[in-house]
Amino acid sequence: MPTKRKHSLGKTLARPWIAAVLALGVGLALGAGLTLFLGETPSASKIETTHKEAARRPVPKVAGLPAAKPGDFLPGEASKPQWIRNAVAVPENGERPLIAIVIDDLGLSPKRSAMAIGLPGPLTLAFLPYAAKLPEQARRARAAGHELLVHVPMEPEGKVADPGPRALMTRMSVEEILERLRWDLDRFDHYVGINNHMGSKFTKNPERLALVFQELKSRGLLFLDSRTTSDTVARELAGEMGIPFAERQVFLDNYLSAKNVHERLARLEEIARNEGVAVAIGHPHEVTMAALREWLPTLEEKGFALVPVSAVVRKRLDGQGAVTGR
Repeated sequence: MPTKRKHSLGKTLARPWIAAVLALGVGLALGAGLTLFLGETPSASKIETTHKEAARRPVPKVAGLPAAKPGDFLPGEASKPQWIRNAVAVPENGERPLIAIVIDDLGLSPKRSAMAIGLPGPLTLAFLPYAAKLPEQARRARAAGHELLVHVPMEPEGKVADPGPRALMTRMSVEEILERLRWDLDRFDHYVGINNHMGSKFTKNPERLALVFQELKSRGLLFLDSRTTSDTVARELAGEMGIPFAERQVFLDNYLSAKNVHERLARLEEIARNEGVAVAIGHPHEVTMAALREWLPTLEEKGFALVPVSAVVRKRLDGQGAVTGR
């Protein structure tokens, strides 16, 4: 029997406007947008975060949203959530620490996408939703054994970083946010979920992020928090709403040098040894791709297991006693 999880949302004073927000969310579609490789650097945040550190950071709760739990789906293979149906299968890894590598900002440059697809996997490849020929690029990535995410553009802090056209913005109405998000999610198939492109402002707004999570829940998708701000509320909100969740610990290439990328990879190994799991995000820069081509084949002999992000989510849910849909 699945372990029951307590949800504090029902005990929190309900906010009437949230019910109205969710009601307005039913039945809208269309939207998109971005700028290649213009990711937020964590100069205003941190380039790495441990699970323990994130867990003890208090964040505001959102009241009035329906309580749910991961894996709350009808029985049968066809009715498993999309993040499980589309997950790349990995062998049993025993007690080996898990490492997941996510490559963001894919799709706009076929050359750079091909470099990422050509790396040994399984990796997790995150495609920008407004790129051309996404179904074909996604098909090639899947055929190469990689897992897929939609790299959804979200509002950053300040005016310097540009998330590009059709990003999710906190000032938008419920209808606009859902229209854009649904357009993003309809651009290609066989992905397991989304992660945020930029989003340092959006991911610390629980009311707006709850709209995104409600849509993910209805589709059976996971959320990977890129953690472009240390003030993100994604972890707590995902727990409250029952969203399958993971977060990155290390950015590989905020400083573009081979020395820096290798140092970040070494730090990733250290976190994986200490915590049992570690997630890194990189980008399709030539220096990053070269470092990964050299480093990825060494993982097995070092005692690590290279896994897609869905395996990290499964490990996290299994540790909580939640149903994973297997």
